[in-house]
Amino acid sequence: MSVASAKTLYELTRCGLLTHEQLATLIRTCYWGQFPTTAFVQEMLRSRGWMTGYQFEKVMHGHADGLRVGRYLIIEKLGEGGFGKVYRARETDGMQREVTLKLMRKELTQDPQVMQRFLREMMVVGRLNHRHLVSGLDASHQGKLWYLVLEYVRGIDLKHLVARRGPLPWPEACEYARQAADGLQYILQSGLIHRDIKPANLLREDPTGTIKILDLGLAKLEEVFSGRKTDANITTGLMIGTPEFMAPEQFEDAHTLDIRADLYSLGCVLYFLLAGHPPFQGNNAVEVLQGVLEETPPDLMHLRPDIPPQIGTLVNRMMSRRQTDRPTEPIEVSRFLKSILSTVPPLDPSSDMVQL
Repeated sequence: MSVASAKTLYELTRCGLLTHEQLATLIRTCYWGQFPTTAFVQEMLRSRGWMTGYQFEKVMHGHADGLRVGRYLIIEKLGEGGFGKVYRARETDGMQREVTLKLMRKELTQDPQVMQRFLREMMVVGRLNHRHLVSGLDASHQGKLWYLVLEYVRGIDLKHLVARRGPLPWPEACEYARQAADGLQYILQSGLIHRDIKPANLLREDPTGTIKILDLGLAKLEEVFSGRKTDANITTGLMIGTPEFMAPEQFEDAHTLDIRADLYSLGCVLYFLLAGHPPFQGNNAVEVLQGVLEETPPDLMHLRPDIPPQIGTLVNRMMSRRQTDRPTEPIEVSRFLKSILSTVPPLDPSSDMVQL
């Protein structure tokens, strides 16, 4: 075994990524007349499912300790956004569940009092339990590093689903919107609103096809980080959201929002699923804002003449600029879509599932 390989295995064991039993197995393999490079060691670990490429690279660059956050071990990076970095991780004790770990950007965590309030808000969200919500599991900090822990959902969000497949068949799109409306009804009954309903925050779980709403807890940032500047998609005072899917009132006064803002956003999502693009588009947030406040989106019935006219009417009603013209509660949308869907064969949840 080469010196570099031995040092690599030692470091993996020291930081707890490799058990002593696994180390013994690898050493026996290496002594079978082989003098492996670090690349060979990496392949042995990967082929046995003991370590991901992401973890190995972190170790090789001297960042092994950064793979542990509290009682969680980072497996791989999933993405990055205005809130911070997102990882797939695993509990190192208890049930050793796989979870989604969100590490908050340092700029958001400068005020300890603000962060304590944020933790209290997360405790409220963590008590919610519904099949169409991604559950909040934990919220804490390790020194100055604050993090959220959410249920890990294996599947694909609706933004990437449409990017892969294009506009969806109308029964499928309506079924996803119906499930999201059921989740929003539970949010309403819990005394909350979401504030950032968009395709990327709606996950389709494999293999059930169940839609789960993501990032309910992050919506509370608007209240917790009052007046703070962030580099979120668009921020003015308390306004945080994604312009293409935000209700007009979100651009004006976030204090006056109610569930009808979420219904507007869900209408935009249904439009997106059917048209393959958001109802309002632009080169920047200002152009999108102008469209939301002043323009009418392209007629959905012209884009998709195959859909029942009632669906086009529903989308237009949900996307009305006047709050009073929208449905009052999500349950109205759910029941309406359920009635329309009762006329077509049920959606097969096993079709076109994502292979991970």
